[in-house]
Amino acid sequence: MQNFTKTYTSGMNLFHMLCGLWLLLGANNAYSETRVHGILSKDAKWTLDGSPYILDGDVVVAGNAHLSILAGVTVLCEPHPLRETAIRQYDHLDSFSVAIKVEGGFDCVGKREKRIVFQPASAATGGCSWYGIVFNKAPDHYAEIAYCDITGAYYGVSAIGCGPLVRNCVIEQNNVGVNCLENGDCRIYNCDIVRNSTAGIKVQSAEARQLMAEAGAQVKKDSDVFKIPQKVAEKALETVPHVFT
Repeated sequence: MQNFTKTYTSGMNLFHMLCGLWLLLGANNAYSETRVHGILSKDAKWTLDGSPYILDGDVVVAGNAHLSILAGVTVLCEPHPLRETAIRQYDHLDSFSVAIKVEGGFDCVGKREKRIVFQPASAATGGCSWYGIVFNKAPDHYAEIAYCDITGAYYGVSAIGCGPLVRNCVIEQNNVGVNCLENGDCRIYNCDIVRNSTAGIKVQSAEARQLMAEAGAQVKKDSDVFKIPQKVAEKALETVPHVFT
């Protein structure tokens, strides 16, 4: 009986130690986070193990680098960025908000059941509190966003002089959903671009008709979706295969 009691007690102590270790590891995993900012000069990968990624300053994917964001990752964007003097700011909004600026390769491809989320770090700030994802003359064949949810940005996705692929995304509750300028021409497929305060798709110095013809979804004549001349919109609507009013 005495031997049994000692063995039982020892076994219970081991059990408690293992439970404590499991809880400790579980807690660390539950509250893990990765803070990111700066210039990526070599290839990088953001994985589910490092999620959520806290964007506390601009991230620039340099022309010789490639950033991959894997399915299920959440990116939380801080409202007050760390200053990087080496990183060019596009405008006044950019100077006090964080952005992902893509000049090289960028594939951000989630899955239907495991989407990638970009959103403000704090819902308490309300409205828009980060700049967005900017493709600046990035190579088209290495620029893709798929199965992503993008909210709370001044410009959800911007294309400057390039044509990134944007598919199966929900881009909502931003100032502008998709911003195309300097001959930027996003290739948009099967996306919901809705409830953006200024415009769903804003086109400046770009080929509006081609862009809208490729959109294939959520096309309206009113300015809450397209901030372009009315006559251009009406002509473009004739070429769009599916029009939702």
